[in-house]
This record gives sequence, structure tokens and C-alpha cells, in this order.
Amino acid sequence: MTETTPHLAPVVVLLFLGAVFVTAVSLLVLLYGAARRSRLYARIGGGAAAMVVAGYGLLLCGVSLASSEKILPVGGWKYFCEIDCHIGYSVSGVETTGALGAETGQTSARGQFVVVRVKVWFDELSGQELTD
Repeated sequence: MTETTPHLAPVVVLLFLGAVFVTAVSLLVLLYGAARRSRLYARIGGGAAAMVVAGYGLLLCGVSLASSEKILPVGGWKYFCEIDCHIGYSVSGVETTGALGAETGQTSARGQFVVVRVKVWFDELSGQELTD
């Protein structure tokens, strides 16, 4: 089983970078207004920066609430797509135990600990080309 991030990941990254750029320019306008003691420029810059940050936060929370959880089985892997590469994660093993740590300093569970082994790798080619 393979899970990948949306194919529009580069667009999402570009929108994020655009939001950072617009926020930076807005803060520069705010600083210019403060230096010139111009309430108009200060309000425009501060208002634009606040709107971009608030809009980004609302969009982030909305997408997070609309998404669903996916559970990877042992051997399943997931790619997180970046602009030019992919970062892969795979569940390589799951076991339960009653205690964790070295013999002299073990921590006991009120039940059992679940230990999940995760394999992480960097794939500069493409997540679609790998088979596991």
C-alpha cells in the first residue's frame, strides 16, 4: 500500500512562498509608515500582513479538519512530495512490550507500550518509481 501527498504539492509550496513574500512586503510597508509617521501606510501594511497571516491560518486549519487519517500497515509506505524530491516513510515493524529502556532504568507501562519502527529515506528521483 502506498500513500502519496497530492500532485499539486508544488502549487501549495508556491502559494506558501507567495504568502511569505506578501507578508514581508506588508511588514516593510508598515515599517515605512512608522518611519514616516504615516498612519495610512502603517494601517495598510499592518492590515495586509494580519489578513495574510489570518487567512493562511484559517486555510491551514480548514484543510486539516477536512482531511482524513490514514493508517499505514507494516510494509506500507508514504511519500511527502516536495518541489524537486520526495521524502519516504515506511512502517518496518510493530511490537508491544511491558517496559522500555536499559535494565537499570526501565520505565514500566500501565498496560503495554507499542513500539513502531519507521524507516525514512530521501528519494530525489520520484516516489512513483520505487517499488517495495
